[in-house]
Amino acid sequence: MFDDAASKSSPPDKAAEAIWAIIKPKLKTHTLSLPCLVLIEEHLTCCETGMACEGLGGGEITKRYNVLADEFGFTRYSDASTYVTRGTKERRLLFETASPGRYRIHSKLASSMQASSWDWLAHAIRCAIASFRSHKDAWIARLDECLALPPDDMDARIGLLQELVQTDGDKGQAFEIGVYAIMATYFARLGFELRRFSVTSSADGGMDFIAGTAIYQVSKGATRAKLESDYLKLPGTKRVFVGDRFPSSQPENPDVLELLDREQVVGHFLAWLVERDRQHGSAQRLDEAIQCARTQYARE
Repeated sequence: MFDDAASKSSPPDKAAEAIWAIIKPKLKTHTLSLPCLVLIEEHLTCCETGMACEGLGGGEITKRYNVLADEFGFTRYSDASTYVTRGTKERRLLFETASPGRYRIHSKLASSMQASSWDWLAHAIRCAIASFRSHKDAWIARLDECLALPPDDMDARIGLLQELVQTDGDKGQAFEIGVYAIMATYFARLGFELRRFSVTSSADGGMDFIAGTAIYQVSKGATRAKLESDYLKLPGTKRVFVGDRFPSSQPENPDVLELLDREQVVGHFLAWLVERDRQHGSAQRLDEAIQCARTQYARE
């Protein structure tokens, strides 16, 4: 179960609560959570020493990002500041340009923060990242164990793939990875390709992937407001929405080709892989889906 410090304690004041509300949805993606931690720890240091926070330059952000990446076992990047510059353009602003080339938490959010509040945020993010890493490693271990089973043990493989897309409580990560693994394997077997967007380009930690003429957007717990918001991101682009479920009332949009829910992913796409493997007496297709899921977890 993915967990974080906020499930055990609440932000100490409204200022910290406002920042936490923006950061919390980013926690499942380290390219979003680590830059937040870099800048929050800089604000904490400045607050403790009585100095005004003048922000950090791109080189220093990358340096500190990679120190944290090593600490938590994530991939290093040559220019991690891009994750911060992108954040200066989001609707719910978290970062701002303090001076040309230097970034910090937006002054509207940071102005009333105390050292104890910065400390709480840094601790909460660290706890969430550590929990995420443990959760990720546990899934990778289970996927490896399944791949090592005798090739005729299909039930265990089916059960694990079903569990991926039916898992709740991990901010949708297992669902997103399970959906992609199953559907990418299905289409690959028919000569088509689904290609996942780079995790480093994700704005909200979600998973989208592209086909020949459309974008597949995976969204767990999609609301009508979320669907409408997604429609506006790439107007005129054909897309297929994949979710665990959808609201009964859905906005009309001619660019939406299909809405696929969890039952359809399992009942059609996974069922097809199972049927073909049973016909051939080998779990080759299921193993391809499991290996795909493992690869995606390793990318996270």
